[in-house]
Amino acid sequence: MGERAETAVTSPLVGRSDQLAALVDFYRGPRNRQAGFLLLYGRRGVGKTGLLQQFLQDCAPTDVFYWTAPPGGAAMQLQDFSQALLRYDPHTPAPPPADFSFYDWQEALERLAQIAERSTDVKLFILEEFTELCHSAMGLSSYFQHAWDGRLKEITNLRLILTGSHISTMLLEVLTYSAPLYFRANASLYLTPLPFVTLLDLFPDRAVEERLLIYAITGGIPAYLSHFIGASDIASGVEKLCFSPNSPFLKDMVTLFDEHFDEPALYQKIVTAVANGHNNLDQLSGQLSVDRQALSHPLYFLGLIKLITEQLPVHQRINRTLVRYEVVEPSLAFYYQHLKPILDVHDEREPLSPLLKRQLVAAALTSAQRALGRKPWRALCREWLWAALTMRQLGMEPYQIGAYWSGERQTAEFAIAAADPDHKSLLVSAAYWESGQLTVPALRQFIRDSQNLPQAQNKKWCMKRIVFSRFPFGPAVQAIAAAHEVGLVLLAEIEPLLLAARERQRWQRDNAQSTGDIPF
Repeated sequence: MGERAETAVTSPLVGRSDQLAALVDFYRGPRNRQAGFLLLYGRRGVGKTGLLQQFLQDCAPTDVFYWTAPPGGAAMQLQDFSQALLRYDPHTPAPPPADFSFYDWQEALERLAQIAERSTDVKLFILEEFTELCHSAMGLSSYFQHAWDGRLKEITNLRLILTGSHISTMLLEVLTYSAPLYFRANASLYLTPLPFVTLLDLFPDRAVEERLLIYAITGGIPAYLSHFIGASDIASGVEKLCFSPNSPFLKDMVTLFDEHFDEPALYQKIVTAVANGHNNLDQLSGQLSVDRQALSHPLYFLGLIKLITEQLPVHQRINRTLVRYEVVEPSLAFYYQHLKPILDVHDEREPLSPLLKRQLVAAALTSAQRALGRKPWRALCREWLWAALTMRQLGMEPYQIGAYWSGERQTAEFAIAAADPDHKSLLVSAAYWESGQLTVPALRQFIRDSQNLPQAQNKKWCMKRIVFSRFPFGPAVQAIAAAHEVGLVLLAEIEPLLLAARERQRWQRDNAQSTGDIPF
């Protein structure tokens, strides 16, 4: 087996069964057609290395070359690869000299091809941090393109996996039409953060409110979640994640912008503004004092590299005037909303005393807890809607789950909604977090607002209503909800449905070839 960088596994691999299955299918794919070339990419800390290590453990391939690009210049990286490849090559007569390096990547990849050709067994080559190589060596992806087109793709027992953490580099070098390696890979895997339901596996003894807070802080990034595993309380986890000397969290928030930005400061200001609730072009333009037109390209690029996402109302598909922007995952919102404002008032030149560190942790945690009933709680309610759809409990099959808004001031907005415009179905929801917040007048107002929607007044549309609450509903609220066919869902009911939906999805995947009804 080739050399690999040692990476400590600090948390069990959960929530990656589909991705593991995809890697196994890639490795065991047909050998008589062509070589296999897979791209595995995603932001730092999302678990690419952990996934590969679990795949190697489960699949137990007999012949693997595993190399991780070290930091440094292009010449040093090529030499490191050359040394590792020759040590791996069983036909190398003696260990290579310490200063040996192939002349260029063309020569190195030719040697890789020769190694694969000499074997009848499947040869798996894993090169981690391909995007780091691209940053150091100009034209590197062109070398891989020529090697793949000229030699590697014809070696049917070859399996090549390239990984990368810089998504913009993957776009420029591999994924877009003009990229040198465009359409060469016959498989790709974009690794996203873990879904909320995996926290029930990682933190089974915590209360649902604590799991929601951990998710709001970490965004489901495995490298961040690991700091809370075994922590005595959430404050200890925040201290380890955000203030320990070796924690990557603060560094990650900066290196997210080590991409191909023409104006990095502007891009960071945009993400900061979006995280703090300025979510349309007019608001962003006013907040940043930047012309709307000048924001178009940065917003498009931030969407490409998956830092922000565009959203439309659930009942709309193409009305660009209604677009809103959100940060892609919660750890960005935690950093820009709750942590960075606190750190900004601290003089970085002065070391943190234990007392000051505890004060900063408490301030960030208190701020995040106060905001828990807004975006994090609403996002969890939307997860319930997806789970209810999987379990066939919605009575509709929405095209989109998100929020409802329109350009009309007199029309109410709903932060949780689902719609199927083709079949004229709309579901709107309200989510109450604070104790005692859901009163009879509040419920009646929710019902009136929903009844005044254009879709509710159109007899061709089917309207559904659901109210979510952290605390139990009173008898009067239950009676009014029943009279108006409003569904009521408690916080305590959400996680059980998420687990049931996950089991159903696993059953569907494992029995994809079978027929008949699913026994749930």
